[in-house]
Amino acid sequence: MGVDFFLLDEKSTLMQGTIPAQHLPKYEALLNKGIIYVISGFDVTKSTPRFHLTDFDKSIRFTHTTTMVPVDDSFYQIPKQLFRFRSHEELLALANTNKDLPETKMADKNTTITLRDLPKDIVGEILARVGSSSRRQLRHVMEASKALAKAAKDKGVYKALNLRLVFHPLAKRYRYKDLMEKTLTNGNIEAHYIKGILEYFHKNNTITGLQHLKLAARGSYSEGMYLYGIILLSRGEMEQGKAYLDQLGWQHSKTRGDRCWRNIKNSLHGVRVLRLPAYQETIRVMKPTTMCNLNDLENRCHHCYYYKQIVKFVFVI
Repeated sequence: MGVDFFLLDEKSTLMQGTIPAQHLPKYEALLNKGIIYVISGFDVTKSTPRFHLTDFDKSIRFTHTTTMVPVDDSFYQIPKQLFRFRSHEELLALANTNKDLPETKMADKNTTITLRDLPKDIVGEILARVGSSSRRQLRHVMEASKALAKAAKDKGVYKALNLRLVFHPLAKRYRYKDLMEKTLTNGNIEAHYIKGILEYFHKNNTITGLQHLKLAARGSYSEGMYLYGIILLSRGEMEQGKAYLDQLGWQHSKTRGDRCWRNIKNSLHGVRVLRLPAYQETIRVMKPTTMCNLNDLENRCHHCYYYKQIVKFVFVI
Protein backbone atom coordinates (compact mmCIF):
# COMPACT_ATOMS: atom_id res chain seq x y z
CA MET A 1 0.00 0.00 0.00
CA GLY A 2 1.03 3.57 -0.56
CA VAL A 3 1.00 6.44 1.93
CA ASP A 4 -1.33 9.45 2.04
CA PHE A 5 -0.32 12.45 4.14
CA PHE A 6 -0.76 16.20 4.53
CA LEU A 7 1.64 18.77 3.07
CA LEU A 8 1.82 22.38 4.23
CA ASP A 9 3.53 24.82 1.85
CA GLU A 10 5.26 28.15 2.55
CA LYS A 11 1.95 30.00 2.01
CA SER A 12 0.20 27.86 4.65
CA THR A 13 -1.82 25.94 2.07
CA LEU A 14 -2.72 22.48 3.35
CA MET A 15 -2.93 19.82 0.67
CA GLN A 16 -2.90 16.09 0.30
CA GLY A 17 0.21 14.16 -0.69
CA THR A 18 0.49 10.59 -1.94
CA ILE A 19 3.45 8.25 -2.27
CA PRO A 20 2.50 5.21 -4.39
CA ALA A 21 3.52 1.81 -3.05
CA GLN A 22 6.20 1.26 -5.69
CA HIS A 23 8.02 4.47 -4.66
CA LEU A 24 7.58 4.12 -0.89
CA PRO A 25 10.98 2.48 -0.18
CA LYS A 26 12.74 5.52 -1.67
CA TYR A 27 10.95 8.15 0.45
CA GLU A 28 9.76 6.43 3.64
CA ALA A 29 13.00 7.01 5.53
CA LEU A 30 12.84 10.76 4.73
CA LEU A 31 9.43 11.30 6.33
CA ASN A 32 10.66 12.55 9.70
CA LYS A 33 8.75 14.65 12.18
CA GLY A 34 9.62 18.34 12.40
CA ILE A 35 11.64 18.51 9.17
CA ILE A 36 10.88 21.06 6.44
CA TYR A 37 11.67 20.02 2.88
CA VAL A 38 11.94 21.56 -0.55
CA ILE A 39 10.05 19.13 -2.80
CA SER A 40 10.35 19.10 -6.58
CA GLY A 41 9.70 16.79 -9.52
CA PHE A 42 6.18 15.72 -8.48
CA ASP A 43 2.86 15.39 -10.30
CA VAL A 44 -0.19 17.49 -9.43
CA THR A 45 -3.51 15.66 -9.78
CA LYS A 46 -7.12 16.45 -8.99
CA SER A 47 -8.27 14.88 -5.73
CA THR A 48 -11.05 12.34 -6.01
CA PRO A 49 -14.04 12.91 -3.70
CA ARG A 50 -13.52 9.53 -2.08
CA PHE A 51 -10.06 10.43 -0.85
CA HIS A 52 -10.52 14.18 -0.55
CA LEU A 53 -9.06 14.98 2.89
CA THR A 54 -8.57 18.76 2.59
CA ASP A 55 -10.41 21.76 1.17
CA PHE A 56 -7.73 22.04 -1.52
CA ASP A 57 -8.94 20.15 -4.60
CA LYS A 58 -5.45 19.17 -5.82
CA SER A 59 -3.07 16.49 -4.61
CA ILE A 60 0.68 16.07 -4.93
CA ARG A 61 1.73 12.66 -6.19
CA PHE A 62 5.31 11.49 -5.77
CA THR A 63 7.06 9.92 -8.77
CA HIS A 64 10.44 8.28 -9.31
CA THR A 65 11.89 11.73 -10.14
CA THR A 66 10.63 13.48 -6.99
CA THR A 67 13.33 14.93 -4.72
CA MET A 68 13.08 15.94 -1.05
CA VAL A 69 15.81 18.28 0.21
CA PRO A 70 15.76 19.17 3.95
CA VAL A 71 15.86 22.86 4.84
CA ASP A 72 18.22 23.36 7.77
CA ASP A 73 17.16 26.86 8.77
CA SER A 74 13.67 28.28 8.44
CA PHE A 75 12.32 31.46 9.98
CA TYR A 76 8.82 30.78 8.69
CA GLN A 77 6.27 30.60 11.48
CA ILE A 78 3.24 28.41 10.75
CA PRO A 79 0.05 29.97 12.19
CA LYS A 80 -1.30 26.72 13.64
CA GLN A 81 -4.23 28.45 15.31
CA LEU A 82 -5.71 29.20 11.87
CA PHE A 83 -6.00 25.55 10.89
CA ARG A 84 -8.85 23.16 11.70
CA PHE A 85 -8.31 19.46 11.97
CA ARG A 86 -10.85 16.73 11.24
CA SER A 87 -11.49 14.15 13.91
CA HIS A 88 -10.93 10.48 13.20
CA GLU A 89 -14.67 9.84 13.58
CA GLU A 90 -15.49 12.50 10.99
CA LEU A 91 -13.09 11.00 8.48
CA LEU A 92 -14.44 7.50 9.11
CA ALA A 93 -17.97 8.72 8.44
CA LEU A 94 -16.87 10.00 5.03
CA ALA A 95 -14.75 6.98 4.12
CA ASN A 96 -15.82 5.11 0.99
CA THR A 97 -18.46 7.69 0.13
CA ASN A 98 -18.69 10.25 -2.63
CA LYS A 99 -19.29 13.09 -0.19
CA ASP A 100 -17.00 16.06 0.19
CA LEU A 101 -15.86 17.33 3.55
CA PRO A 102 -18.26 19.56 5.51
CA GLU A 103 -18.08 23.29 4.90
CA THR A 104 -15.39 25.38 6.55
CA LYS A 105 -15.53 25.54 10.34
CA MET A 106 -13.17 27.74 12.28
CA ALA A 107 -14.90 27.77 15.64
CA ASP A 108 -18.67 27.65 16.05
CA LYS A 109 -20.83 27.01 13.03
CA ASN A 110 -21.69 30.12 10.98
CA THR A 111 -19.09 32.15 12.87
CA THR A 112 -17.47 34.97 10.88
CA ILE A 113 -13.80 35.57 11.59
CA THR A 114 -12.60 39.18 11.38
CA LEU A 115 -9.16 40.71 11.74
CA ARG A 116 -10.08 41.66 15.29
CA ASP A 117 -10.47 37.96 16.12
CA LEU A 118 -7.03 37.02 14.84
CA PRO A 119 -4.05 36.77 17.21
CA LYS A 120 -2.00 39.93 17.52
CA ASP A 121 1.11 38.36 16.02
CA ILE A 122 -0.83 37.21 12.94
CA VAL A 123 -2.25 40.71 12.38
CA GLY A 124 1.26 42.10 12.80
CA GLU A 125 2.59 39.65 10.20
CA ILE A 126 -0.15 40.66 7.74
CA LEU A 127 0.58 44.36 8.21
CA ALA A 128 4.33 43.76 7.95
CA ARG A 129 3.83 42.14 4.56
CA VAL A 130 1.69 45.06 3.41
CA GLY A 131 4.33 47.52 4.64
CA SER A 132 7.17 45.64 2.98
CA SER A 133 5.37 46.01 -0.34
CA SER A 134 4.19 49.62 -0.08
CA ARG A 135 4.26 52.21 2.68
CA ARG A 136 1.37 54.00 0.97
CA GLN A 137 -0.82 50.89 1.09
CA LEU A 138 0.00 50.44 4.77
CA ARG A 139 -1.06 54.03 5.42
CA HIS A 140 -4.40 53.36 3.69
CA VAL A 141 -4.94 50.31 5.91
CA MET A 142 -4.14 52.33 9.03
CA GLU A 143 -6.59 55.06 7.99
CA ALA A 144 -9.35 52.49 7.59
CA SER A 145 -9.27 51.25 11.20
CA LYS A 146 -8.03 52.56 14.53
CA ALA A 147 -7.38 48.99 15.64
CA LEU A 148 -5.20 48.35 12.60
CA ALA A 149 -3.43 51.68 13.06
CA LYS A 150 -2.55 50.59 16.59
CA ALA A 151 -1.46 47.15 15.40
CA ALA A 152 0.78 48.76 12.76
CA LYS A 153 3.04 50.04 15.54
CA ASP A 154 4.29 46.48 15.94
CA LYS A 155 8.09 46.21 15.78
CA GLY A 156 7.81 43.65 12.99
CA VAL A 157 6.02 46.23 10.82
CA TYR A 158 8.77 48.81 11.33
CA LYS A 159 11.42 46.17 10.63
CA ALA A 160 9.85 45.19 7.29
CA LEU A 161 8.65 48.65 6.19
CA ASN A 162 9.56 49.56 2.61
CA LEU A 163 11.40 52.90 2.65
CA ARG A 164 12.55 52.88 -0.98
CA LEU A 165 10.06 55.44 -2.29
CA VAL A 166 9.69 57.41 0.91
CA PHE A 167 12.55 59.84 0.63
CA HIS A 168 15.95 60.77 -0.70
CA PRO A 169 18.51 60.20 2.10
CA LEU A 170 19.74 63.80 2.08
CA ALA A 171 16.79 65.94 1.02
CA LYS A 172 14.25 64.50 3.49
CA ARG A 173 16.42 63.57 6.44
CA TYR A 174 14.65 65.96 8.85
CA ARG A 175 11.06 65.37 7.75
CA TYR A 176 11.25 61.62 8.38
CA LYS A 177 13.47 61.73 11.45
CA ASP A 178 10.91 60.04 13.72
CA LEU A 179 10.24 57.28 11.19
CA MET A 180 13.97 56.71 10.73
CA GLU A 181 14.48 56.33 14.47
CA LYS A 182 11.67 53.78 14.79
CA THR A 183 12.76 51.72 11.81
CA LEU A 184 16.41 51.76 12.92
CA THR A 185 15.46 50.72 16.44
CA ASN A 186 13.57 47.74 15.06
CA GLY A 187 16.33 46.60 12.70
CA ASN A 188 15.03 47.76 9.32
CA ILE A 189 17.91 47.00 6.93
CA GLU A 190 16.89 49.70 4.44
CA ALA A 191 16.91 52.26 7.25
CA HIS A 192 20.47 51.18 8.09
CA TYR A 193 21.41 51.64 4.42
CA ILE A 194 20.01 55.19 4.37
CA LYS A 195 21.57 56.05 7.73
CA GLY A 196 24.88 54.68 6.49
CA ILE A 197 24.82 56.99 3.46
CA LEU A 198 24.07 60.03 5.62
CA GLU A 199 26.79 59.24 8.13
CA TYR A 200 29.53 58.13 5.72
CA PHE A 201 29.10 60.69 2.95
CA HIS A 202 27.16 63.68 4.30
CA LYS A 203 28.46 63.84 7.88
CA ASN A 204 31.84 62.26 7.11
CA ASN A 205 31.40 59.88 10.07
CA THR A 206 32.98 57.01 8.19
CA ILE A 207 33.15 54.54 11.09
CA THR A 208 29.49 54.96 12.03
CA GLY A 209 28.47 54.99 8.39
CA LEU A 210 30.28 51.73 7.67
CA GLN A 211 28.65 50.10 10.68
CA HIS A 212 25.18 50.87 9.33
CA LEU A 213 26.09 49.83 5.78
CA LYS A 214 27.53 46.60 7.14
CA LEU A 215 24.21 45.80 8.83
CA ALA A 216 22.37 46.48 5.57
CA ALA A 217 24.81 44.26 3.66
CA ARG A 218 24.57 41.43 6.16
CA GLY A 219 20.79 41.69 5.90
CA SER A 220 21.14 40.87 2.17
CA TYR A 221 19.91 44.31 1.10
CA SER A 222 21.29 44.45 -2.44
CA GLU A 223 22.24 48.14 -2.55
CA GLY A 224 23.77 47.80 0.91
CA MET A 225 25.84 44.82 -0.22
CA TYR A 226 27.08 46.69 -3.28
CA LEU A 227 27.86 49.99 -1.56
CA TYR A 228 29.51 48.39 1.47
CA GLY A 229 31.53 46.13 -0.81
CA ILE A 230 32.70 48.89 -3.15
CA ILE A 231 33.68 51.12 -0.22
CA LEU A 232 35.73 48.33 1.37
CA LEU A 233 37.32 47.61 -1.99
CA SER A 234 38.12 51.28 -2.57
CA ARG A 235 39.67 51.56 0.90
CA GLY A 236 42.03 48.69 0.12
CA GLU A 237 40.18 45.91 1.96
CA MET A 238 40.26 43.78 -1.17
CA GLU A 239 39.07 40.36 -0.07
CA GLN A 240 36.10 41.56 1.99
CA GLY A 241 35.04 44.04 -0.68
CA LYS A 242 35.22 41.47 -3.45
CA ALA A 243 33.26 38.97 -1.35
CA TYR A 244 30.27 41.32 -1.04
CA LEU A 245 30.31 42.25 -4.73
CA ASP A 246 30.58 38.57 -5.64
CA GLN A 247 27.37 37.85 -3.72
CA LEU A 248 25.53 39.88 -6.36
CA GLY A 249 26.52 37.26 -8.93
CA TRP A 250 28.32 39.48 -11.45
CA GLN A 251 30.32 36.51 -12.78
CA HIS A 252 27.12 35.06 -14.26
CA SER A 253 25.12 38.24 -14.87
CA LYS A 254 25.95 41.87 -14.21
CA THR A 255 22.27 42.93 -14.23
CA ARG A 256 21.76 42.90 -10.46
CA GLY A 257 24.97 44.73 -9.68
CA ASP A 258 24.36 47.35 -12.38
CA ARG A 259 20.84 47.95 -11.08
CA CYS A 260 22.28 48.46 -7.59
CA TRP A 261 24.80 50.95 -8.98
CA ARG A 262 22.07 52.98 -10.70
CA ASN A 263 20.00 53.10 -7.51
CA ILE A 264 23.04 54.11 -5.47
CA LYS A 265 23.83 56.97 -7.88
CA ASN A 266 20.27 58.23 -7.39
CA SER A 267 20.64 57.96 -3.61
CA LEU A 268 23.92 59.88 -3.69
CA HIS A 269 22.64 62.62 -5.98
CA GLY A 270 23.52 65.92 -4.35
CA VAL A 271 25.73 64.25 -1.75
CA ARG A 272 29.39 65.21 -1.81
CA VAL A 273 31.54 62.10 -2.26
CA LEU A 274 35.10 62.76 -1.14
CA ARG A 275 37.94 61.21 -3.13
CA LEU A 276 40.01 59.85 -0.29
CA PRO A 277 43.73 59.20 -0.88
CA ALA A 278 43.11 55.51 -0.20
CA TYR A 279 40.74 55.40 -3.18
CA GLN A 280 43.40 56.76 -5.51
CA GLU A 281 45.96 54.26 -4.24
CA THR A 282 43.55 51.34 -4.71
CA ILE A 283 42.87 52.40 -8.30
CA ARG A 284 46.61 52.45 -8.97
CA VAL A 285 47.16 49.03 -7.40
CA MET A 286 44.20 47.36 -9.10
CA LYS A 287 44.81 48.72 -12.59
CA PRO A 288 44.70 45.69 -14.92
CA THR A 289 47.83 44.73 -16.79
CA THR A 290 45.86 43.01 -19.56
CA MET A 291 44.64 44.51 -22.84
CA CYS A 292 41.27 45.61 -21.41
CA ASN A 293 39.94 48.95 -22.68
CA LEU A 294 40.00 50.91 -19.43
CA ASN A 295 38.03 53.81 -20.92
CA ASP A 296 35.07 51.55 -21.70
CA LEU A 297 33.42 51.20 -18.30
CA GLU A 298 30.47 49.18 -19.57
CA ASN A 299 32.33 46.20 -21.02
CA ARG A 300 33.90 44.37 -18.09
CA CYS A 301 35.58 41.00 -17.76
CA HIS A 302 37.00 39.12 -14.78
CA HIS A 303 40.30 40.99 -15.25
CA CYS A 304 38.88 44.51 -15.00
CA TYR A 305 35.46 44.26 -13.28
CA TYR A 306 36.54 45.39 -9.80
CA TYR A 307 38.81 48.12 -11.19
CA LYS A 308 36.07 49.66 -13.36
CA GLN A 309 33.51 49.52 -10.53
CA ILE A 310 35.91 51.45 -8.29
CA VAL A 311 36.52 54.02 -11.04
CA LYS A 312 32.77 54.51 -11.39
CA PHE A 313 32.39 54.97 -7.65
CA VAL A 314 35.25 57.45 -7.30
CA PHE A 315 34.91 59.51 -10.47
CA VAL A 316 31.44 59.08 -11.96
CA ILE A 317 29.19 60.10 -9.06
